[in-house]
Amino acid sequence: MVITMSYIVRQRIRGKLYAYEATGEWDPSLRNSRQKRKYIGRIDDNGDIIPKGSPIPVKIDGAYDFGDLYLVLHMAGDLGLDSILEQTFHSSGRKMLLLAANRIISPGSMNLVDSWLSRTYVDERINGRRISELLLNAESGRMEFETRWLLSSQREEAIYFDITSLESYSSLNKFLEYGYSRSNSNEPQVNLGIVMGKSMRPLFYDVYPGSIPDVKTLINILFILERYGITSVTLVLDRGFYSLYNIRAMMEFNFIIPLPFSTRAAKNILKTCRKHKADAARMHEGKLIYTDSGEFDLDDVKLRYIHYYDPERENLERRKFFEELTTVESEISNTKDVTGVDDIAGQFRKYISIGNGLKIRRKNRAIARRLSTMGRMILISNKDMEWDSSLDLYRSRDRIEKCFRDMKSDLGTLPMGVHGDETMQGYLLIQFVSLIIESEIRKRMRESPLRGKMGMHEMLIELSKLRVVKMGSNRHLTEISKKQREIFQSVGIDEKNLVIK
Repeated sequence: MVITMSYIVRQRIRGKLYAYEATGEWDPSLRNSRQKRKYIGRIDDNGDIIPKGSPIPVKIDGAYDFGDLYLVLHMAGDLGLDSILEQTFHSSGRKMLLLAANRIISPGSMNLVDSWLSRTYVDERINGRRISELLLNAESGRMEFETRWLLSSQREEAIYFDITSLESYSSLNKFLEYGYSRSNSNEPQVNLGIVMGKSMRPLFYDVYPGSIPDVKTLINILFILERYGITSVTLVLDRGFYSLYNIRAMMEFNFIIPLPFSTRAAKNILKTCRKHKADAARMHEGKLIYTDSGEFDLDDVKLRYIHYYDPERENLERRKFFEELTTVESEISNTKDVTGVDDIAGQFRKYISIGNGLKIRRKNRAIARRLSTMGRMILISNKDMEWDSSLDLYRSRDRIEKCFRDMKSDLGTLPMGVHGDETMQGYLLIQFVSLIIESEIRKRMRESPLRGKMGMHEMLIELSKLRVVKMGSNRHLTEISKKQREIFQSVGIDEKNLVIK
């Protein structure tokens, strides 16, 4: 069944309400769309339509969500995800795509997916028992799916890699182990590493037991990159991956990574760059920064560095530091529970000593060391770096952290209510597909007039108001609003293409 973009328009004429079927038609010669209206009949006091020439009113049999799900499925089509899922999982591919759409639009227990689908315009249904089968099927085809997706993706000049923890309460999953939790949870966890391109499109992911530290996961990611022939890129990593072992492993690639201030190399570079010469001043995105660059040896590995100093950021960090420090000192002075002092001090414990009677003394040397790094950053690489492009590349990786936050909150990832490791792997593949689609939606929103005007969930709620109404054997879209029309145009959907297949 194909439903063109027609909808019911109600118009009051001389005190009576009439219904018209409005259909949008595209005129290729004029390169614009125009609307045709067809009179249906009068609307009675109950809101039912009495067709022309018939005394019997036509009742609305049902109204179904359309706009939000249409947007998600349209994006999947633009990305080729629907085809890849069908090629990989055959008849199950469509249902996996609907599961991924559910993670974006109405995340929650997967047992409620069938109830959600019954409220939408699609005819498919997925019961709870079928979901378990789909997750197991997804796990078995994951490698084939990732290969197809990578081959279909555009080549990226930079690769961002980061890792996050996902908690679960299952006792049947061999990947679940206790380890460092980035969300301060006491639940066992798995570690999920995601690789994204410079365009912030997710490329692939890998799963590790929860006790494996970040620095050891990078080797597996490098192996996967080489396996897919992805070597002519720049790896952009956070300082959590810094180690001599990782540096050696990455020498076959280009990479950019911050140098931790705790290292001897960083302390030497800070001494060298302490004075800010006039010819080191630069303007970047309207802000003054100073840059210095050079080379240094890390054991027997020759590397390059760029030192950045941002006076404005230094002042903000200094102010925030002393505001928090004085707040901690005040809370300690006023506490009556001496045993809770360390909890109150938290990370500021290293900057103060506490004597008898809760007398506080600041550790000036420790504070001076902290102040000496404020407003500063050192990026290191194994290639020649331009100060501005390197800074832009590194700052762009903030989006992958936002991607993790989106996945955990928006897509309902935590806690994982799956049991065995096979179903967990399938669940994560569904999450990954939804993450690809959501990343594309957010990218288009950033590049459109929608930027700053509304969030993604606000947009989906607005589009959910566009519905399919069933009247007898006919179906129509409700009238599309100006706001909905602007949303579709902003994300690259032509109004004349609003059809249901």
